[in-house]
Amino acid sequence: MGVHAGPERPFNTGITKDGLVFWVDALDKGSYSGTGTVVTDLIGGSVGTMTSVGYNAAGYFTFGTNANLIDFAANSTLNFGTGNWTFSCWAYPTTHAADGFFRRLWMLDGATGNNTDNPQMTIDSNDGGPYGWTNGNLEINGSTSLTNAWHNVMLIRDGSTITQYVDTVADGTDTSFSIDTSNLNSGSPRVRIGSYDGGNGDFEGNFANMKIYNKALSTAELSDNFETERTRFGV
Repeated sequence: MGVHAGPERPFNTGITKDGLVFWVDALDKGSYSGTGTVVTDLIGGSVGTMTSVGYNAAGYFTFGTNANLIDFAANSTLNFGTGNWTFSCWAYPTTHAADGFFRRLWMLDGATGNNTDNPQMTIDSNDGGPYGWTNGNLEINGSTSLTNAWHNVMLIRDGSTITQYVDTVADGTDTSFSIDTSNLNSGSPRVRIGSYDGGNGDFEGNFANMKIYNKALSTAELSDNFETERTRFGV
């Protein structure tokens, strides 16, 4: 799958850290020890619990066929209100066929589900493209298939525009949204990686890391991050 173990601590690499408020990385021993079910956010220490999720020593989590997810504790740092933000992850989906719902890569607040203020990255069941979404509010249907390859998928809010990126290339925008994350769990969102609800919308494949910023990354910053990590994934 083109993954190279690389440095033991990605935290010590040249990743942009200005505005970084959440970072989980399967390769970094500070985030995951390699055993057990506890995953730790490298920035704020938020703790997540793995359910039916495996691990590959090359530095990624493995998601099988049913109810696979990593749920993190409530975190008020992730309450951006109506401000800017950036979500970034590296993932290798092995299928995009519908599973009750579109399959999920991540949701800002897992327990809230399909809420108009809950940003999430799904996978289009028609063509495997990224589908940035909230229920009845945000809808960005990308055209780049993610299936059976490593990709860096990003969703960035910059003022009145949300743009979706695959490997630094813009893949759709939306300007007709009104997302306010303060409405999620009383302002303390609970990040979920994987399954929509533990039975539907299950992600199948490999997931290496996720970063969340409290700002819109610039073109230079998102490019720098991509260039720092791409060799690890053979991209």
